[in-house]
Formats: sequence, structure tokens, C-alpha cells
Amino acid sequence: MEKIDLRLESLTKALKTLNKALIAIKDPKYKKIHEILRDSAVQRFEYTIDSFWKFLKLYLQEKINIDVSAANPRETLKTALSAKVIIQEEYELLLKGLRHRNLTSHIYDEERADEISKHIPEYYKIMLKVIQKLS
Repeated sequence: MEKIDLRLESLTKALKTLNKALIAIKDPKYKKIHEILRDSAVQRFEYTIDSFWKFLKLYLQEKINIDVSAANPRETLKTALSAKVIIQEEYELLLKGLRHRNLTSHIYDEERADEISKHIPEYYKIMLKVIQKLS
């Protein structure tokens, strides 16, 4: 199996685990453990968006032949936008997602976790949309 296929498989699994957390958060029977589910969704979002940008970087290198070897997540998104792999709206939402992801790796804050968790469904949808377009 090619490296890009393995990366896509890993990303797909990450998206599925994130989706499970998002479904559980909405389920009223889990209201008592909402904070635990929210924190789980935030953590799953962290590794999913990391997996997403790494897949995108590999996609640009292997499928489009663009050298992004020294790229960080923002540079990878900018390159994907320039290569027309993603559109401006996707770029802006994914960039916002990266900013939120970076906030999650610092000191834990309930308000921040609540704010970020509200946006995770839209980040999930945009990542899913992009990989479906590229697959």
C-alpha cells in the first residue's frame, strides 16, 4: 500500500472516531457526562486535524508534485489553496480550525473547550468534504 493510501486510511479512521464523539455529545442520555464527551471530542479533533494536514501535504507532494517538505500546517493549507486543491472558503475555515487546535495544546480552560467544541462539527464536515473531493 502506498504511503498516501496509508495516510488517508489513518485520516479516515480519525474522522470516524471524531464523528462518534460528536454524535455522543448530542445524545441527551449522555447529558451527565457532557464535559467528558466534550473533552474527548476536542482531543479527537486535535489528532484528526493533525492527520488531515499531513495527508494534505503528502497529497500535494505525491499527486500534484509540489515540494512542501519543510511545510508547517498553515503553509500546507496556503499551498493547497494556491494549487486549487481547496477553495478560499475551505482555506479560511481550516485555518481557523488550526488556530483552535493550537489553543487546545495550551493550558486547559473550560470556556475555551466549550467555544472550540461548538466549532468542531463544521471542521469535521470541511475535512470530510475535502478528502472526499481528493479521493
